[in-house]
Amino acid sequence: GASLLSLATIHSSCPQALPMIGVPALARAQFCRTAELLMLAASNPALPAVGSLHVGVVESVVTYGAFCSLEGQPGRDGLLHVSHIDPSGGRVEAAEDALAVGDRVRVRVTSVADGKISLSCRGVQQGGDAPAAWRLWTPSHVLGSPPTARTLEGLECVVLSYSRSSGAGGQAVNKLSTKCEARLCVAHSPWPDAVKARLLQLGGATRGGELLAVSDRHRTQAANRKDALEKLAALVADAWRPPKVRRQRSGLSERGKRQRRDEKRRTSEKKRGRSEGRRGLYEARRKVLVAAAALSLSVPRLGVPAGAAEAGAEAEAGSARQAGARREPVVPWGPFKGLEEGDIDALEAASLAPDAGYTLPCGSRVIDLVVGTGPQPRRGDVVYCQYKVWAGGFRAGPVADWTYYDGRPYGWTLGTATERIPAPVDEAVRAGMREGGWRRLVVPAAYGEAGLRRINYLKGGGRYTPAKAGFAIRPQEVAYFDLVMLDGGSGRCDRLLRPQGVAEADATRLRSKLCMPGDVSTDGPRLV
Repeated sequence: GASLLSLATIHSSCPQALPMIGVPALARAQFCRTAELLMLAASNPALPAVGSLHVGVVESVVTYGAFCSLEGQPGRDGLLHVSHIDPSGGRVEAAEDALAVGDRVRVRVTSVADGKISLSCRGVQQGGDAPAAWRLWTPSHVLGSPPTARTLEGLECVVLSYSRSSGAGGQAVNKLSTKCEARLCVAHSPWPDAVKARLLQLGGATRGGELLAVSDRHRTQAANRKDALEKLAALVADAWRPPKVRRQRSGLSERGKRQRRDEKRRTSEKKRGRSEGRRGLYEARRKVLVAAAALSLSVPRLGVPAGAAEAGAEAEAGSARQAGARREPVVPWGPFKGLEEGDIDALEAASLAPDAGYTLPCGSRVIDLVVGTGPQPRRGDVVYCQYKVWAGGFRAGPVADWTYYDGRPYGWTLGTATERIPAPVDEAVRAGMREGGWRRLVVPAAYGEAGLRRINYLKGGGRYTPAKAGFAIRPQEVAYFDLVMLDGGSGRCDRLLRPQGVAEADATRLRSKLCMPGDVSTDGPRLV
């Protein structure tokens, strides 16, 4: 090996020397490769083994750690991370608070990867320019293990005193000085100042800077003395090691704040979309109610003579066709036949007057916007109505109940109150309302003491009330009903929604908002 290294040195300094010595060409090529490996090994000594102990000198200090040169390893520097500086396991926030350039450290190699050496501290010998806050810290290899009860008994700072134990007496009981009190004077203890400071911070320290441990549970003095010293040793052990500094969250980072702002913006846009959709839903409700009364009848309206609106609408439509203009068609159905949106708005505005309509003996106020001309139902007839209920007034606030979400008008036997149609509403419907009519009701205490809970609607029709739902209409609160009667006993809705030969369970799946043959469907295939 020494000869090869010598030849390698000759070859590196004078490549023409090998042919002069008479080395063959093939052997010369193999030798050159071996020489390169030997020169590389000579210039790069072996990396330290993982787990080996070394002594290093701090060359530079940064926030996240310190770079140390290892003695006996020239050209080898290792990183002592800030989380591995305190030998006792405590946390150091910044390396500048613990180490300074020139400090000698005893380290252990924790990992070696890609030529990078990671270190952990086993002890520190402070230099002259060490930070003042760190000089009070004593490494664990200097502190050693906490003192035991036997060690405390031999210290001058620990004073033992004895007295009679308290409690019930008896034969040879509480007549001797068996109670032991062990006092530790912290200021005169031989331990570092940091340990003394932590001892004084304990809850059992007196104003004079003493720790007191008392024992009288044994009958002998020796047993109580041992017990008192063990209690004192446990207090010292608790303050022996510096507590680990828990890293607490000081607040949101800039990235977290940005994510929170983005999430709040998305939530705001979602809620804005809901409100816009709800306003559109209110408007759609009005148009659907118009379409729901699909009856080919001539109906008198408030302030509109029978047939006048239809004749005017037909005349306007004819003149528009002659002029070639495109106009919005009027509603061609039942109580709303011939009415444009402006006419409907005028009727609704008239119904909001405080003196509109008349009051029944039960206290309900009845407002007929459109008087139907179909059959008038009697007690015991099955009627079907599209209706909507509010708590704060017509078209005021959220809807408490709405048959539009059911996908079909609500049917009940007239004269029999139901959960959805309370008795005052049933009585107001029996008071002269005809098929094809549009009526509004102001009903005080409509739902009585029970009130009306909030309803959740299912997609495709259906509804349910959660067990702990709040009130949509509170007990004894006034309710505002808007009803359109689609079937007043003629059976037009009953024949479509409860056809013969169809089971009751299947009939409940039928959906029809207009009660017209072409509008009946189910959740699945179309039936009609």
